Amino acid sequence: MSTSGAAMDPMTVAIGVPGPVDPTAGVVHAASNLPGWHEVPLRRLLESKLGCRCLVEHDATLAAIGEQRRGAGRGVANFAYITVSTGIGAGFIIHNRVYRGGTGAAGEFGHVVVAPDGPLCNCGNRGCLDAVASGLAIAREAGASSAVEVAIAAAAGDQLARAVLDAAARHLGLALGGLINLLNLEMIAVGGGVFGAGANFRDGMVSAVTQGSFERVRRQCPIERAQLGNDQGLVGAFELVMTPEKRAR
Repeated sequence: MSTSGAAMDPMTVAIGVPGPVDPTAGVVHAASNLPGWHEVPLRRLLESKLGCRCLVEHDATLAAIGEQRRGAGRGVANFAYITVSTGIGAGFIIHNRVYRGGTGAAGEFGHVVVAPDGPLCNCGNRGCLDAVASGLAIAREAGASSAVEVAIAAAAGDQLARAVLDAAARHLGLALGGLINLLNLEMIAVGGGVFGAGANFRDGMVSAVTQGSFERVRRQCPIERAQLGNDQGLVGAFELVMTPEKRAR
C-alpha cells in the first residue's frame, strides 16, 4: 500500500508463481510443480476475492527485481537471478528493465534440456535441468527425503550423496555457462536452498561454468550468492508495486 500526500492510494497485491505466466493477462499458463495449475486466471480470481488490484509474476522475476534493486545486483544493468531450490527458475533484468519475453513466460531456466535421455520432468519432457539438479531431483536420485538430507550425508562422507550432488552441480554449471554466453550478463546471483548445499557443490558448479562458457565473457560475469534470502520475492513485489513500469512485452 502506498500514500500520495494525505490521500491513501488503493491497495495493490503482487503474487509470484513458480511457472510460466502472462503478467499482462494475469494468467498462469502451467506450473509443473503445482498439479492442476493450467491456464488459471489468477489475477481475476484474486481480484474478485480481495477487491483490489493484483499483479501476477513469475516468482523468480520478483526475486530478480528484489536482488537487482536492493540485493546482490544493485547497480548492475544486465543481471540474472537463478533460484536452485525445490525447482529451478530464473529472472532477468536487461538494460535495467525486467525481461519477460514475447508472451511474459521468460525465466523457465529449469526446463532447459541438459540430458535428453535423462529422468522424466514434471513438465513432460526428459532431462530438464529441473529433473537433474533441483532439490526434488537430488532427493529422488539419492533416495532421500530432501536435498538438505543429501547435503548432510555428503558432508559426513556418504559417497552416493556426494556423487548425486556432484552430478547436479555439473549440470547446473554447464547450463549457467550457456546462459552467460547467450546473454553476456554482467552478474548472476544464485539463491535457494540447494545452492547452500556446501562448498563442494558450489565449487563443482563454478568448475562446470568454465567448461560451458567463453573465458572473455565469463570473466565479466561474476556469479555471486544472492543477498536477500527468503525475502527476495517480498522485496521484489514491493518494488514492482511501488515503482510502476510500462508493462510492455
